[in-house]
Amino acid sequence: MNNWLRGLFKEIPEPISLNNISLTSILQNSTRECMYDDFYEDLWMAEKGQCQKCTGLCCRYFALPIETPETREDYDDIRWYLCHKDISIFVEKGDWYLSVNRKCRHLSDKKHTCQIYDRRPKICRKYRHVNCDAVQGEYEYKLHFTSDREMDEYIRVKFDNNVKGKRRIKKSKT
Repeated sequence: MNNWLRGLFKEIPEPISLNNISLTSILQNSTRECMYDDFYEDLWMAEKGQCQKCTGLCCRYFALPIETPETREDYDDIRWYLCHKDISIFVEKGDWYLSVNRKCRHLSDKKHTCQIYDRRPKICRKYRHVNCDAVQGEYEYKLHFTSDREMDEYIRVKFDNNVKGKRRIKKSKT
């Protein structure tokens, strides 16, 4: 257990658990960056049984920041990403991300638990329950592309000022 947490809890009786989630486990997996609010949020999640309802949503994708596209060629590169299975692109708070929708190989299919929990990567250890995908609800992306066709249409509108659509309108008037 982290020394700074030991100071908070002089003696932790074993096992204290809330809905099969050990308080010791929560404390051991907390990091110094964790503020008190996050710690209490973790306890609240466990107490409310949220962790037992978890289906591992955060373990079913990952998103990587990408450079904000500026030119037609940049957008076309992003269109290439979207030609691949299980890829989407989204813009959140002005930042562009590539999302890979693939389940972690260590997430169990039946119980949706981590099969390497004690050895899980640091990024998983730092994930706070306060950010849990199950609680947050739907994301509100400024832009969200799930196919190359959507990006192609966006490129046409952005760079060609939807010339094709305007031509159709002019032809129908004549």
